[in-house]
Amino acid sequence: MGKRLTRYSTDTLAGLEGEAAVDALQALLEEFLPLDDARRVESIVLTEFIVAARVNPIFRPVTEQMAADMRQVITQALDVLEVPEPAEEAERLIAILGDFRNLPAPTAVPAARPMSFLYFCGYGAV
Repeated sequence: MGKRLTRYSTDTLAGLEGEAAVDALQALLEEFLPLDDARRVESIVLTEFIVAARVNPIFRPVTEQMAADMRQVITQALDVLEVPEPAEEAERLIAILGDFRNLPAPTAVPAARPMSFLYFCGYGAV
């Protein structure tokens, strides 16, 4: 995931507005979702790691760091896009992402999505 997220420097988001901003934010957030085989496997491993951390304290620092990194990336993106209260909005998106991460992955991602993730979250049509 780390390699994929490096493609989304907050510098590339600066100055984006409207549909371009929503599309860029959605592309970033989709990196956290199991939309293909690689991300599905990653999601399974991450989920198992989180479960292990609940019963074995040795894993907790790693899972806490992963959560902090995700929170930081999303908060920074929202801040650059001038979303009001980016830290609070990031928490909401992270909660929704967590719910979506636990859904079975589609066998193929449709080329045109009738309803985007961000539309569902209340960011408008894309």
